Amino acid sequence: MKRIMIMSALVVACLMATGCKHDKCENDLNDLDGASLPDECYDCQWTAPENAALSWNDYNTVGELRNFFVCHRETLKEHDGDTVMLAGWLYWGDNESEWTPGYTVSHSILQWAYLTDNADHSGGHHTISVSTENVGLQIDGDKDAFFNEKWCIKGIIHSYNLGTGGCCSYEPVIEIIEVFTVNR
Repeated sequence: MKRIMIMSALVVACLMATGCKHDKCENDLNDLDGASLPDECYDCQWTAPENAALSWNDYNTVGELRNFFVCHRETLKEHDGDTVMLAGWLYWGDNESEWTPGYTVSHSILQWAYLTDNADHSGGHHTISVSTENVGLQIDGDKDAFFNEKWCIKGIIHSYNLGTGGCCSYEPVIEIIEVFTVNR
């Protein structure tokens, strides 16, 4: 009888211990966005897939850069500080179907721009952020003509932490060191 009581007490203790154990991959009420969850709680592809190709000697498309870096945090970190070339169109979007960046455009574009592969300036979910802060882009004359030109950029890759946690919590940002535009 004493043996049965000891076994029962052990079973109850084990059930209580496992019932109170907090799963490190569960969100708690103070952290609904999951930002503090450890990496092992996500099913991420931390490195770029083998079929993602990037040229280090020629201009890449926005899509090529996104396929290589977006949601591939370890690949992005590995290349943080490297120089890359990118060609694309200034993303403009529209108020009806896509987000519109809040450019402060008078005669210059200050700090940030977004590039897309689409000559119609659409594709808000497929853009790359570029930092224009160091080049002081000037818009001389008709700003619409400036937006109709393709941008060719040489820049430095940086990883930007969005602070959201998860697979896609870091995004590539290209810091422009040289830029020129090509008329359509």
